[in-house]
Amino acid sequence: MKLKKYHLLFGVVTGILCVAALGQIEESRLDEPMLIAPPNPVLAGIKQLDVVTITRGIDPNKIGLDSNRLQTEAERRLEKAGIKKFTVREDIRHDLAASSDLKISIEILNLGDSQQYVFRVQTALSRAVCLNEQRNWLFNADVWTTKPVMQTGQLQNMAGMVTKTALSQVETFIQSYHTANTAGSRLPDANDNNSS
Repeated sequence: MKLKKYHLLFGVVTGILCVAALGQIEESRLDEPMLIAPPNPVLAGIKQLDVVTITRGIDPNKIGLDSNRLQTEAERRLEKAGIKKFTVREDIRHDLAASSDLKISIEILNLGDSQQYVFRVQTALSRAVCLNEQRNWLFNADVWTTKPVMQTGQLQNMAGMVTKTALSQVETFIQSYHTANTAGSRLPDANDNNSS
């Protein structure tokens, strides 16, 4: 009988300590980002990006979402982080097949005749991938993605929810980009033939 009481007491104390420890872990995550994976080599060496917003489903204007404004804000945040916007200049020949795109994909659906909507947002980096050393088999592929986020909400809240989610994913990209491009962790560009 005493042994059962000790086991019960031990279980309760262990549970309390575990909850307290988890709370401390969550607080430390707010203070500084924790690196849970090594730097991603596909993000190394990117000098400029083209931001593309892709919307599917219902017209984003129906929920009050201005996709051009969202794209402009994403570009502003990238610029602030030191990642330039890709611009085509007529006096320079560009290899458009080798460009990098940050694609913000947004899907919005209405749930029947109600005011409830569901959206899905996923951001991906599309880069040129080379299949051989001569670099003549080149194609664009999604080489980095965020986890897709799916949520439901009322019509009046949709635009804000979608915008907040998309910009949060852009910030995730920026953090991953800086991790891959800092001095101590910089890995060679995956498409660079001169890297050893």
